[in-house]
Amino acid sequence: MLNPELKALLSISKIGPQKDLKQVLNKILKIVGNTMKAHSGSIMLLNKETNELEMVATFGLPDDYIQRIYDKGVPITTSPSGVVLRTGHYYLVPNVFKEPKDKPWLDLARELGFSAQIFMPMKQKKEIIGLLNIYMTNPRKFKESEIAFLTIAASQAAAVIENTRLYIKIFKKKLELKQEVNEHKETEKALQKNQKVLNNILSSSPIGIGLVVDRKLSWANESMIRIFGVKRKEDYIGRNAGILYASEKEYKRVGEIIYKNLKDKVIQTDAKFKRKDGSLFEGHIMISFLDSSNPIKGAVATISDISWRKQTERALRKSKEKFRKLAEKVPVAIFIYKGAKIYYANPAAEAITGYKQKELLTMNFWDFIHPDFQDLVRKRGFARQQGQKVPPRYEVKILTKSGEEHWLDFGASTTEFEGELAVLGVCRDITERKRIDQSKDEFISIASHQLRTPLTIMDCYSQMLLSKDKYKLNDKQEKEYLEEIYNANQRLTELVKALLNVSRIDLGTFLIELKPTKIKKVADGILKEFLPEIKNKKLKIEKNYDRNIPIIRADQKLIQMVFQNLLSNAIKYTPEKGKISLIIKKQKPNLLIKVSDTGYGISKNQQSKIFTKFFRADNIKIKEADGTGLGLYIVKAAIEEMGGKIWFESEKGKGTTFYITLPLKRTKRAKDRRIFH
Repeated sequence: MLNPELKALLSISKIGPQKDLKQVLNKILKIVGNTMKAHSGSIMLLNKETNELEMVATFGLPDDYIQRIYDKGVPITTSPSGVVLRTGHYYLVPNVFKEPKDKPWLDLARELGFSAQIFMPMKQKKEIIGLLNIYMTNPRKFKESEIAFLTIAASQAAAVIENTRLYIKIFKKKLELKQEVNEHKETEKALQKNQKVLNNILSSSPIGIGLVVDRKLSWANESMIRIFGVKRKEDYIGRNAGILYASEKEYKRVGEIIYKNLKDKVIQTDAKFKRKDGSLFEGHIMISFLDSSNPIKGAVATISDISWRKQTERALRKSKEKFRKLAEKVPVAIFIYKGAKIYYANPAAEAITGYKQKELLTMNFWDFIHPDFQDLVRKRGFARQQGQKVPPRYEVKILTKSGEEHWLDFGASTTEFEGELAVLGVCRDITERKRIDQSKDEFISIASHQLRTPLTIMDCYSQMLLSKDKYKLNDKQEKEYLEEIYNANQRLTELVKALLNVSRIDLGTFLIELKPTKIKKVADGILKEFLPEIKNKKLKIEKNYDRNIPIIRADQKLIQMVFQNLLSNAIKYTPEKGKISLIIKKQKPNLLIKVSDTGYGISKNQQSKIFTKFFRADNIKIKEADGTGLGLYIVKAAIEEMGGKIWFESEKGKGTTFYITLPLKRTKRAKDRRIFH
């Protein structure tokens, strides 16, 4: 059965993004507050523009206090909030009333009725985005498990905030895009309607019609005369038809088009015309020759003023360009495809797939879909284009140009493209979210499984000790049971530390601190800690250190953890009277560390998994039931973050040798990086 902290973390992990960020954060805060049995609590987010903290969620605080104190935001000062934002670490106050009297929160604590408080930073990667604050009724010393729980809860809350903000942003962009598309459709409908009206007028009224014989306008109806602003027909009848055009050059251009298409029954083109008063307008001319073999005989010409249509087309092009600019700026991939072929892909599509836009326009949409999902996407794509009802949104996996697997949140709808039905696909890369979700699931799974054994032992022996009269325990038995409880507690503590380290690696919340470190001194100190186990198993230890091993820049706590893990494994998995070798020597430009044993070894078919999370070799699990499978994963991450490398050689039944290299010198002082402070 999960303990309350893990149960609470599991509940928080199940909270998905919603439109109302405050509602989501209030739900998280209520879960944390109830789990901690807190007096009250709050979540405050950092406003980068005003450099103030804004309260967005509360638990157990009176409404008048919220409005009075935080209505205008909280300036970042030397208060606990300011300290947390400046240092990046949580801030504890076990007893408010034992703090110096000049502290600003004493009056607040008396007013609200709390005695202890903790301020926990919420981070996205390395950046602090806000604070998770918990207030307790009575003075208390916060336990490590409570601090760990609040640390993870704050990280989960930060992740939920990031997902919710992204969800809200995409939702707003989607609404804007939908509005643009609707406006585009309405414009097209209006254009089509006006075109129908115009066609009806032209078919029912002989407007804008003239007869041209031997290149001269010999007749024109009233509508033609009206279009050109002519008061007397005599001013135009009998004149060269060129008088109708904006310029001699335009007249010749239209003439060339006509003579190139003499075989056509009707020749039509757009042209620029000139009215009697000299003003220009855009028109459309349709010409039908009385005898195509002899154009001079005459032709019927119909001219209509299409200035309004040209203006509409320009407006439509402007609207399309606006849509294109919007699509090119949104952080999600947008595709338009008809049948299977892609006709449009925005820059974000390039970033997600790895293909250039020109390459995408030569591909089918499902060419980059993972084989496991191609059939699904193909069927739904064709069904959607045929007007069938299909889910508008689902998750798919793709293969990028470089062969990497990425997860996409894929949403699709039908749209009109170049007069035909097409599919508008909107994709968001959710690979990182999937990885975090998987990491959370693994964390909860292993935690629930691994924590059960030590907790069961502690529960069993505690009950027997509490009922010692019933079981008639003597002093020796009581001592044995207390030792079992102590050992189980130690295993539980180490497991929680390992799980928290793995969680922080995945979330990128730990930093390394490089300082001058004496590797030989660290190694000897760890060996000394293991002397009782070494003597108990009668193991032979061989040390081979180079002389004058220099001091190197490394994180001493991490180096200690590396030696503890490798030597602990070597001692634990080497049979009695076996041999363990520790070699430290210079191998410029690096320092080489070798830890060898004559233990059980690792099967070849499992060696590729040795540095993965939660992995333990089959032969090791048979020999030693206890273990988390997290140690080597943490060691590898630590070594690589310090600029080193780690690898191994192993043969089942003969033993294993681990090799580590660390830089002897650093030309440039390394910056603090993620994992392990």
